[in-house]
Amino acid sequence: MSRNRESKKILSKNNNIYNWANIVDNSIVLMNSEGKVIWANDAFSRLYGYTLEEYKTKYSKVASEAIKNIHKTDTNFFKENHSLTYITESETKSGKIKWVQTTLTPTFNDYNKIKNFIAVETDITRLKEIEEELKQEKENSLALSEHIENVKDYIEEQKQEIFVQKQAIEESKQKTESVLNRVLPYEVAIQLKNKGYSKPRHYKRASVLFANFKNFSPYRNNFSTEDMINYLHQAFSSFDEIIEEHFVEKIKTNAGLYICAGGVPLRNKSNPIDVLLVSLKMKKIVENFNELYKKNDENIFEVSIGINTGEIIAGIVGKNKLSYDIWGDAVNIARQLEIKTNFNEINISASTHEYIKEYFDCEYNNNFPSENGNLIDMYLVKRIKPEFSFDNMGTVPNLIFNKTLSKI
Repeated sequence: MSRNRESKKILSKNNNIYNWANIVDNSIVLMNSEGKVIWANDAFSRLYGYTLEEYKTKYSKVASEAIKNIHKTDTNFFKENHSLTYITESETKSGKIKWVQTTLTPTFNDYNKIKNFIAVETDITRLKEIEEELKQEKENSLALSEHIENVKDYIEEQKQEIFVQKQAIEESKQKTESVLNRVLPYEVAIQLKNKGYSKPRHYKRASVLFANFKNFSPYRNNFSTEDMINYLHQAFSSFDEIIEEHFVEKIKTNAGLYICAGGVPLRNKSNPIDVLLVSLKMKKIVENFNELYKKNDENIFEVSIGINTGEIIAGIVGKNKLSYDIWGDAVNIARQLEIKTNFNEINISASTHEYIKEYFDCEYNNNFPSENGNLIDMYLVKRIKPEFSFDNMGTVPNLIFNKTLSKI
């Protein structure tokens, strides 16, 4: 009790200042000249979650070490400076990491010797987080610039080819070209215009994605046809934007079913990863969409996603109402995976899992027999691994991931 009364006397010459110290948001700590904690206000426990005695046991050396270092390197420091400010990383009782800025101010006795220290502590965790976010955004921008430089020559060649072709094409064919480029992949449209046909091609490694808005038909009873089409248009338009960002080709839609594929018509080794990133963004889009358009506390859409990697045939067949399509066992397996997937889950085959397991956290999800009798192992995709993720939810890749992807 005598130590507590002494602490109160040191903090203030009147009761008003002592009472103020207990209601302010900043933690206020009183220490002796060696840095030993004597007293702390109520905000101290709110900041760390510890009682004063618990904190002494866990962090008693932080302030005392700082004070000893100052005395060792500069004995006149506090004669020339009114206070010392430093930042520490501390763990609260609940395990949460906080960044704390401490301003250490001495009090002197009648002989001009340091008697005590008063430490005012401020939680600057959010400021540090913002600083890290800005730093990450800058690094991502630099990575994007580096990637753009890597593909600059290819883009310039493509732009030059398009420019030459546009100059050569007669004005009467321009509208046809515009339509073809919208309904068919660019490379296929060029073949049709130059040769009059486009031969289907075989791909040894392509990744097929089926995204199905389950319960789409029953929900029609709850909305007008116009509203339902509008919602579906918004969702599919968002999907179109996502796949363009990841070099994934839209194949077709059918009612509430959206089909796309990576690795076609342009081959690339990264297509399993590209399609997985697309699926995570699709899932997030649907979650955001439901939050915006919930009706009667029910989601507008419940999406299930199935992904498989394997050999396919891709191209166009027939003469009228041309459309780019894909065929093969790999396509059928992707569809079966989607059918066996619960709402708001991403289900992939073992073949896809082999290509992406280093970068994504997955969970084994049983198996099923394919049409040709082979057992297909399934895995549920949870998130991008923490070491490759920019956000806590594991949906946005970080700089390390992007650099790795650009080299595949």
